[in-house]
Amino acid sequence: MRNRIAHGYLLVDAVIVRSTVERDSPIIITTVEYPWRESTELSQAISWVHEVASARVDALRRWSGAQPTEKVCTMSRSHLALVHHWDREAPLYDQKMSSIERRLFPDSRSWVCGRARGDTLEVGIGTGANLDHYPAEASLTGIDWSPAMLDLARQRAEDTDRHVALHRTDAAALPFPDASFDTVAATFALCCIPDLCGALDEAMRVLRPGGRLLLADHVAASRWPLRLLQHGADLISIPLHGEHFTRRPLTMVRELAPIVETERRKWGMIEHVHATKADHTDSQER
Repeated sequence: MRNRIAHGYLLVDAVIVRSTVERDSPIIITTVEYPWRESTELSQAISWVHEVASARVDALRRWSGAQPTEKVCTMSRSHLALVHHWDREAPLYDQKMSSIERRLFPDSRSWVCGRARGDTLEVGIGTGANLDHYPAEASLTGIDWSPAMLDLARQRAEDTDRHVALHRTDAAALPFPDASFDTVAATFALCCIPDLCGALDEAMRVLRPGGRLLLADHVAASRWPLRLLQHGADLISIPLHGEHFTRRPLTMVRELAPIVETERRKWGMIEHVHATKADHTDSQER
């Protein structure tokens, strides 16, 4: 059965407001989709749309009888184009990735997922390719902004009898309270998130003190000829579908959390990162 049990759609001057009550957690997620490009005039429009969204959330709250935490996120036309791209890619995504994965990162999923502990959030869960790699005792939650990807992840979870709470939302606007998870994991997802800094900030916010941030991604290679090729690929891939080949999340993670372990493979193009959220009690003692 799908997690979604109620939803509302409201069309106001070409603005779509969607609100969702999730079965597995007391959260109402409101996604505001606006078809304009970013501009200096957009902030006022977004504020007005949020007022409409809040009204829809209040209506759903009365309908459901719940007292959920409200999370409102916005998607511009450029973001929606990326969502639609991944919706189109979803049916053949695993097939396309299988040969690349065997050659470049055959054990990256097990490296990340095998280190997960406790309540675990996967950012950019995609088709659910990591589900088989998590410890059986891990309690899983997954987010993605592509409905088609989430449908495949949901089907995979049902086929493997693995429970996972799935949410459609933006990695830079997570609909969870502070300190909700023991682990936040992401494999080959941060390369495609428009707001990398925002996504990492949100990951740290929802981690509990001492929690684990586990990442695997393709990054700028350590050899300059490969980096040159990657920069050339960025010129095409970023405008086309938002994929970055020269990002390196570790440089940002170092500013947010202590690093436990890192390793680079395949001429430095694949990087694994294990960081931990500082325990404030320990920090004060030191």
